[in-house]
Amino acid sequence: MGETITFDDSEWVVLSAKVRGSKLKSNNRFQKPKTTTGYFVEVKFRVTNKAKKEKRVVRSLKVRDAKGREFNDLDGQ
Repeated sequence: MGETITFDDSEWVVLSAKVRGSKLKSNNRFQKPKTTTGYFVEVKFRVTNKAKKEKRVVRSLKVRDAKGREFNDLDGQ
């Protein structure tokens, strides 16, 4: 946490990571809770745009663990 990862056009810093358990309850009464055999992790980060133009994150972000497994954002956010 707190380490800055620098690219040509941006800097990324993980601010926090919190284990949320194996079941996430929705704030939307029309959505069912999400469950997993593992556990959900909430990651908060800060991104600084170093480019001269405005940039947007369009694609879903992926997190890669120490074993090389990739995880992405939760459907139905």
